[in-house]
Amino acid sequence: MTDKANPAILVDDRQPHWQFSALEKIGFAVNKRRMETADLVWAVPYGTVGVEDKPMKALLTDVRSGRLNDQLERLRNKHVLPILLIRQDGGDEPPGYHTIRLGRQLRGIVVVDALPDFATAVKRCYDYTQASGRPLHRPYERHYPWVDEMSAPAEVIHTILQQVPRLTDRTRMAMSLAVSHGLMKVLAMEEEDWREQGFSKLQAQRLTEVCERLRG
Repeated sequence: MTDKANPAILVDDRQPHWQFSALEKIGFAVNKRRMETADLVWAVPYGTVGVEDKPMKALLTDVRSGRLNDQLERLRNKHVLPILLIRQDGGDEPPGYHTIRLGRQLRGIVVVDALPDFATAVKRCYDYTQASGRPLHRPYERHYPWVDEMSAPAEVIHTILQQVPRLTDRTRMAMSLAVSHGLMKVLAMEEEDWREQGFSKLQAQRLTEVCERLRG
């Protein structure tokens, strides 16, 4: 049984090695494990907390490529409380940094700065989540788009969706398809696939024609 003075935390074994010793020094019992979702995970009375550890230097690159949105979408789907921990590693704040933060918070992601240092920030989050109750349900969060520039795949999908007249909320649809399917799978979608995504028969036929032309 884990001692209360040494709370257990799972850490992806691909994380920088200095993090293991820093977390152990501050009092964690660190269990290394290869994880597909989250870099750090711990249990709380209402489920699990998943933390995506993101150094400032990689933030803008991962936003533009769509990687960050993909990581956070999977994080939110798997864990009751998803946290984006932004590590101040000497990199400058990227353009639109505060908008990037706001976009994630509107989608139900808790954004935390790793201050004054990584281990202290993790311990503070751990202690708070153990003492606090279940996060509030956000019934309208699905209506908020990611408030920043779309990834390149999402932009292409958005252009495809523009070929359908009177289609609303193209931005959200494009970003969702970019995360769930990826550009190449979208280009290969047939009429039945589009219908499964909620499009009408006429819309699905139009989108199938557009994708066929793009495939050549």
